[in-house]
Amino acid sequence: TKSIGIDLGTTNSVAAIKKIHTETLKNTEGEYITPSCLMVRKRLLRRPEFVVGRHALGWLRQEPEHTITAVKRLIGRSFHDQEVQEIVAGGNLHYKLAPHSHGSANSLAILSRGLELTPEEVSAGILAKIRNDAEKALGDTVDAAVITVPAYFNDKQKHATRTAAALAGLKVRRLLPEPTAAAISFGVDNISGDDGRTVLVFDFGGGTLDLSLLTISGGQVIELGKGGDMWLGGEDIDRLVIEYVLQEAAAA
Repeated sequence: TKSIGIDLGTTNSVAAIKKIHTETLKNTEGEYITPSCLMVRKRLLRRPEFVVGRHALGWLRQEPEHTITAVKRLIGRSFHDQEVQEIVAGGNLHYKLAPHSHGSANSLAILSRGLELTPEEVSAGILAKIRNDAEKALGDTVDAAVITVPAYFNDKQKHATRTAAALAGLKVRRLLPEPTAAAISFGVDNISGDDGRTVLVFDFGGGTLDLSLLTISGGQVIELGKGGDMWLGGEDIDRLVIEYVLQEAAAA
């Protein structure tokens, strides 16, 4: 069996495996990037089924209320969290959120076609596709993964990520902070001898901006500090640009 690395992103996700060199794996669509998107498709007289990735993203305009994106921002949160309430009040979500009918006061559910899906279940659907595609690419079973998470994820969010992985049939070998993963990908962990370096790493993603202050020496990476903004990513900048253009067009 194989272990893979997964960059589980807000907008897109990627899988890779370390051989002599790190090799990024293609999905069944022949692409390196898998949109972090899940669509709940209705089936006649049968339970709804999940469509994940590029094919799911294609339904965003036709059935936005059943096409779930950016679920990473919801994982490990409750419906009554201030950030979640701000999302709902802002009207920026195209699908519906509610407290889970069978959950606690801290629960959260995404409503679609009569289903109440937790963010962990949606993330599990994305991870399951990544796992299955990796198995086809490698011709072997994949049962474990190192998964990247934002540097400032709290314990509840990390636990929710592990739960999603378990639902997808993956054992989590490690949750790796995204800025640390970015630093390693650029080879900063290969600084030789006692030549220590202090590095500030910015990881600017589709949904989050992460930064970490790292000390690197002799192949060891020590995190001195971390921070970030979960509401300052590429999707947020896109939305602000769209709102600006609409305002300018209305005033013209």
